[in-house]
Amino acid sequence: MFILCALTGCSGGPDTNGYRVGGTVTNLRTNGLVLAASSPDPTSPGVLKPSGCQPNLAIPAGATRFQFANRVAANTLCVVEILSQPSPQLCFLKQPSGDYVKADMDDIAVTCNAPGTFRFTGEEPSYSSHSATLLRNGKVLVASGFEWPTNRHLPDAELYDPATGTFTATGSLNAARAYHSATLLLDGRVLVAGGWADAILDSAEIYDPTKGTFTTVGSMAASRSWHSATLLPDGKVLVAGGDSCREEHPAKAPAAVLGMALKKGREVSHELCDGVLEAD
Repeated sequence: MFILCALTGCSGGPDTNGYRVGGTVTNLRTNGLVLAASSPDPTSPGVLKPSGCQPNLAIPAGATRFQFANRVAANTLCVVEILSQPSPQLCFLKQPSGDYVKADMDDIAVTCNAPGTFRFTGEEPSYSSHSATLLRNGKVLVASGFEWPTNRHLPDAELYDPATGTFTATGSLNAARAYHSATLLLDGRVLVAGGWADAILDSAEIYDPTKGTFTTVGSMAASRSWHSATLLPDGKVLVAGGDSCREEHPAKAPAAVLGMALKKGREVSHELCDGVLEAD
């Protein structure tokens, strides 16, 4: 990887009339980044002279700026390139366009991505269109979905434990569903609403991680899937959009507000559909 700097000449000496090559470094968190500024061979286009025009520059971890030791003088181009990178990061060079003949080359940007790798963890059945919700205890609730290749909707739910990298079964949903929403509530429970299972659903249920069970709650006034469900500061959940508000209007999906509250010992829901507040 290299950048062709629009510079004229690379000087091996301390030419006080020349220009320095430098720039910024972003997200360099480990050692190992080495830059070079070399001079192309005028007799062989695209080939760099082995000697180069600057000593190789090793960038220390945490650096935010760099500058080559020698100044640039005149009459030949100078190529800046990455010789080595800090594993597992990847670094990229960037420079603005323009004429740098009479300006210090302090505009080169080197950006390194954040270090990190992906690795396989515990396996689960072949779900798709399921939900995955981070719980307060650090585990992840994976709920319902569509199973391949059996082409059936699953009511199953599992908990993923990042500490052990394993999935374990938890309580099953009362209604299998895919393309549903799953929202973490203020008290740590999870509201699962809507979805699709041969038909668009209006049902909703709550998962209680302390018991490992799903409990059916009041249904939405409209069936919907592919919708959003957002927890509001007051503890209610805003449900918006989706495939349909009512079956006869599949293109319409107005916003809804689901307020899970205790009323006479039972949980009720409230929804705004077509601009009318509907409640049981």
